[in-house]
Amino acid sequence: CTWVTVYRHPVSRLVSARFYCAGSRAMHVDPLCGARPDVSWYGNATTVDWAHFWGNYLVRELLLHPGVASSALSRGLRANEDLQGGSGDDALGDMPTALLRRQEHAGENLGRGQRVWELWRLLLHGGDDPSTPHGAANLEDLKRLLFGQPLHQRPFKTFGILEFWEESMAVFDCLVPLPGKASWRKLRSVRITHGSERYKAAEQKAVEVAMSDRAVLPELLRGDLELYRLALENFRGEVERANSACRTSISLPQHGMKKHLDSTSSSGSGRTQHQHHHQQHPRLAAPSSATPQHHLVYAHHHGLPFPGAGGHTHTRGS
Repeated sequence: CTWVTVYRHPVSRLVSARFYCAGSRAMHVDPLCGARPDVSWYGNATTVDWAHFWGNYLVRELLLHPGVASSALSRGLRANEDLQGGSGDDALGDMPTALLRRQEHAGENLGRGQRVWELWRLLLHGGDDPSTPHGAANLEDLKRLLFGQPLHQRPFKTFGILEFWEESMAVFDCLVPLPGKASWRKLRSVRITHGSERYKAAEQKAVEVAMSDRAVLPELLRGDLELYRLALENFRGEVERANSACRTSISLPQHGMKKHLDSTSSSGSGRTQHQHHHQQHPRLAAPSSATPQHHLVYAHHHGLPFPGAGGHTHTRGS
């Protein structure tokens, strides 16, 4: 399979999940909702409550990638050992085994039916939070994995940005074309919803309120916002690749790009400042008829998103 993905603004995604999981059915069947024992929580939770509950969901999912999972697990176990004075879970073994053993010995603290991402979060022991030393190291590993390697070594052949959907689908049409006359841009004509049209106005208002928060949410979602910011910056390179390979003229609205980049920043003094180095993207030849035509799209919603991570991958948006 050819792997591609679409990134979404972490705050919008968080609010979307909050409203979606408040539905009586979703909270019981969809892994992204978690498995809180008190189901009434879902209907009463605020956006900040959800941020505490979910944390850096994108960081945590990407840390399941085989290229970084083992080191993230080791750092988490070492951090727990330090906290427990040397009585950590060093016998848990590799990541899939650790998840299974955690589930088998869940006990009162976890409860039955705990989702994979909740178990993984416990095993990371703060490794999905860049305010911790091992969380900061894990985030650096992800940045190198996603954006710091040569193109052919990256986990996704290309990627898109949900907030720039038309431009993203134009990039996909060039770099990962569908077979025959099928087009990524025409897929929007196939509309399958999960009922979000019923609460879309309330959700949009909640997103606007959340986006105005420049203190609490940026700190709780710091890792996800950092990855989204890097995705935005690197998406320019994907557009350039597509334009060069297919002689297209895809352009990004500068005002919209600046708006979304600005929304990833925080006014809080605790935000870590990083230096980022822009890489030259090599020009690729136009796709030939031999280009693999099987594409698996993952929009960063469910756990175990990578081959070899131990589970199935779902095609899903929100």
